[in-house]
Amino acid sequence: MGLASSPETSQLPGIEDSGLSPHRFTVRAVLLGVFIALLMAIGAPYSRYMLHTTPLVFTSFSWGVVACWIGLVVINAIGARKWHLWQPLSTTELAIVFILGSVGSSMTTTEVAGLLVTNPAGLMYYAAPENRWLEIFGGMMPKWLIPPDANNSVAWMFDGRPPGAPVVWSDWTSTIFWNGSFALSMYCVQFSLVALLRKHWVEHERLTFPIMQVPLEILRVENGEWRPPWSRGGLFWTGFGLPFVFVLFQIAHWFWPGVP
Repeated sequence: MGLASSPETSQLPGIEDSGLSPHRFTVRAVLLGVFIALLMAIGAPYSRYMLHTTPLVFTSFSWGVVACWIGLVVINAIGARKWHLWQPLSTTELAIVFILGSVGSSMTTTEVAGLLVTNPAGLMYYAAPENRWLEIFGGMMPKWLIPPDANNSVAWMFDGRPPGAPVVWSDWTSTIFWNGSFALSMYCVQFSLVALLRKHWVEHERLTFPIMQVPLEILRVENGEWRPPWSRGGLFWTGFGLPFVFVLFQIAHWFWPGVP
């Protein structure tokens, strides 16, 4: 998270072409990053539990976030850098959008928020005389940590809520608050550790963080060009186009089985 203020930020390729300060958060960058995170918070559960497709957010380099961010990079390159329709987003701003989208989406999807709800409720839902969960763990877990099932809240979460039945939010208030507080504390500890270790990792050990080389290459702009140098040759588009066509057919076949 120290990207916008660290010395290595000023060395990001193409940052001098933006005309903006490389050491500054901007409102539009933060809003775009938050928008991608919120989009994944809605779209990721819908794609997984309603459409039963590939999870949009699943790893530290989630393809749902990457796809939205690459779309933003392309729109910025064509609309701002090539056609000059608006002030282009700088390299730092696009990096901030990627960081906020990646970290924010991990908080709001199955990696964090999903576990905060399903794990405590699972103790009630999967308890049975055979596994003796309530007998073994019931006395260990405080009541405010487990949602009550008096209003069928736990059963409906796993089995589906009947049409027209109201959601009893009061059954989940205590569980979400206390488990969410624990998750927030864990994130604070993790960010603090990163802040402590960043200087040694980046400036002394010179770690390259290979997974971040992909977005950095996407952001690379040279000699005032509106797109990266690796995207200007026909060989790249041939290698990109062949698998992309097959993927498009697979996507179309999922929604319309008549498509081969």
